[in-house]
Amino acid sequence: MTQIADLTRLGDEFVFHFGGELHRINAETFANSLLELSGALKEVNRIVNPEFEVEVYIDALGEGSFRARIKTLTKKAAPLLDGVPKALLVSLLAAFIYEKIFAEKAEVNIIVNDDSYIVEAGDQRVVLPKEAEEPKRKIAKNPEIEKRISRAFKILEADQEIKNFGITENLEDEEPLIEFPRSDFPRLSEVREIIVTEEERRRQKEEQASLLIIRAIFERGMRKWQFVWRDGIKISAPILDETFYDKLVSHEYVIGTGDTLQVILRIHQYKDEMSGAWINENYEVLEVLGHTPGLHQHAIFGNGGPGNGKKNV
Repeated sequence: MTQIADLTRLGDEFVFHFGGELHRINAETFANSLLELSGALKEVNRIVNPEFEVEVYIDALGEGSFRARIKTLTKKAAPLLDGVPKALLVSLLAAFIYEKIFAEKAEVNIIVNDDSYIVEAGDQRVVLPKEAEEPKRKIAKNPEIEKRISRAFKILEADQEIKNFGITENLEDEEPLIEFPRSDFPRLSEVREIIVTEEERRRQKEEQASLLIIRAIFERGMRKWQFVWRDGIKISAPILDETFYDKLVSHEYVIGTGDTLQVILRIHQYKDEMSGAWINENYEVLEVLGHTPGLHQHAIFGNGGPGNGKKNV
């Protein structure tokens, strides 16, 4: 018989269920596991909902065997942005836990309907809201979430009174909506090798490059200049070289559209799992080595003197 976990039912308020024969829980087990689980939830939010922050609160306690109702509150919301629904964050956290179990399954199927995103493995089916598809991919191999969840279940595994852990809608539910028995704790407390090696899938390389200026940003900071690199590749990158900005202020460099900078370019890359190729993700200019004026350009800040076409900045 197929076991169905319908995560679309979870809301902004939800309940962590600590199953056991006694209606109690060790204070350290409770506090430490909640700390790790709330940390994982915040990391989910940081990745899929970066314009907003969430705080996690214990709203009420109840029996069943022992339950804590959790409430997520948004703070420092960016104006005019709706953000990701908080209920979706909880669903994504639960789905991440399921993925740790499904990792050992021989076959995992994904079914995308008009209103749901379904993961099937053996006799288990997890139903997520349709809008979970893209954010689920974003968090799939996040090492911080992995470590937080692993530590939480290691804490629960160490407490012999905890027989299962679950997530549900209400304190009064007879059975939790989703439940992980104690037999799953060893697997859930492991840090998957695929997550541990995630850092190996990212690298940085530095190379000398000539960048044709499309758009210049003269304020110091992390705002990105726009360049053409190599065979017409458009890239955006901040210039981190403070000496370069000093030379701009002292008029040693007079920058115009169509000019070229000779630089040390840092390239952030990730490894594509399917092809094994390294993909350029973003860029930073670490050092400006030189400046070559364009043949036919107007200065960024207007016309200079006759025959110059530039104005010092």
